[in-house]
Amino acid sequence: MDEPTRYRIVIRGEAGARALRPFADEFTVARVDGGSALEGPVRDAAHLHGLLVHLTALNAEVVSLNPVPTTDLTDRSTPS
Repeated sequence: MDEPTRYRIVIRGEAGARALRPFADEFTVARVDGGSALEGPVRDAAHLHGLLVHLTALNAEVVSLNPVPTTDLTDRSTPS
């Protein structure tokens, strides 16, 4: 099974803790200018769709949705 891709979802406005409870176990939530940013692992397209359906049900306006680049430290070469 493939590793999940980390996503950052930014919504307009500050979402309350109760509304974001379904995200609490896997996602971090941070306040950003005029909104809230959720960041966490997304297993597949169906999982991403489910997250967006939940946000839509809350009348949350998704401002941006982007995969978060990962940096693999084991691939970096050390200077000699």
